[in-house]
Amino acid sequence: MRVELGQLNQKYSRLRGLDPRLHRRLMASIAEHQQQVPVLVVADSQPHRWVLIDGYARTRALRKLGIDEVWAIAPELTEARALVLRQCSYLTHRPSALEEGWLVRELIDGHGYEPTEVAQRLGRSTSWVSRRLGLVDSLPALAQQAVHEGRICAFAAMKHLLPLARANEAHCKTLLKALGKTHITSRQLQTLYLARPEDRLWGRLVCGC
Repeated sequence: MRVELGQLNQKYSRLRGLDPRLHRRLMASIAEHQQQVPVLVVADSQPHRWVLIDGYARTRALRKLGIDEVWAIAPELTEARALVLRQCSYLTHRPSALEEGWLVRELIDGHGYEPTEVAQRLGRSTSWVSRRLGLVDSLPALAQQAVHEGRICAFAAMKHLLPLARANEAHCKTLLKALGKTHITSRQLQTLYLARPEDRLWGRLVCGC
């Protein structure tokens, strides 16, 4: 079916990180070939509205291209079951470990699942669920926001910011505040991670000197 973008409730955008490279590729593909894969939606509580479950990158690309409608499929599922379906099917994008952690946290806090039920629904072990929750709980909110906005990729956050936060959360927050809205590559973040707070590199970044 065709759904107007204005009819979409995009409340689960917080479960995805923005990938600028994927966004550019999607825009080029849709501009040349139109939308090839439908987004996944379920009925909203409000009439003529739909909750977007999977397809945030596609809808973002469509909006940038000035296209007002999206091709969607709408199975008769609850939001929670649709989120589980998205996780298990990997329709277009395999989520990062951090995105999996966001989903686990949403199923527990937002939909009342017990950790054991999350593990069962996703076909994972309870230790996997615990590890994913540990990622979300250990990574500072500033780092998670940077991944949401596409300023830092999820892989770099997991590889560099997470161990830094676990070793010294204050240093991690100082680094993130200094970066501000800057987009930074994985290699650049690795350089900063390997530098020590007393090094000149940190000084130039944090103090602007």
